[in-house]
Amino acid sequence: MKKYYKLYNQNFKNNKEILSGVTTDIEFDKWLSYETEEEKQRKNYLRFLDVKNINQINELKKYEDEEKLSKIINKFTYNVEECNNEEYNTALEYIYSQSIEKLIERKIDEKTKKEADIEITKMFIYMCERDLSNYIDSFTNQNFKDISMKDAYKYHQALILYKTLIEQEEKKERKNNNIFRKILFLKREKASC
Repeated sequence: MKKYYKLYNQNFKNNKEILSGVTTDIEFDKWLSYETEEEKQRKNYLRFLDVKNINQINELKKYEDEEKLSKIINKFTYNVEECNNEEYNTALEYIYSQSIEKLIERKIDEKTKKEADIEITKMFIYMCERDLSNYIDSFTNQNFKDISMKDAYKYHQALILYKTLIEQEEKKERKNNNIFRKILFLKREKASC
């Protein structure tokens, strides 16, 4: 099936121009296809158990469902082979209904997260909106698949920070506009007296 549109991050510059960065489907693919060592070991353990309880069966099913979904999203994202309508809808439904943040929290190991958080603090503390935008734009759909999970985590945190800065700026602008309107109103009132 032909892809009719691409999924973009929902982070915008002030002029509502879309950041180039990485599309949402590619970010989901990166995190879904990643397996921690702990996940691999747990999956293998569950697969080779002769007798499984209901919780173990459900856990194994969750891992298998995620693998299938990862393959579908990979197909959807990179057009490796054609997606049928059902796969196309499954990919879109998952991407639109799931939280990438929850997926990242579940997938990233504690050591990598701590290292990345330290680097993020050092990197982003002095960055302005333009610097963040440039950092985000330095990642492309082509290179994102090859970066480390730590860099993928830093990229996502930069998106969150950028979105927060934009929202704060818009809030400040709305507040200033409201103050300006009140001043104009008071001046008109005074002039009409």
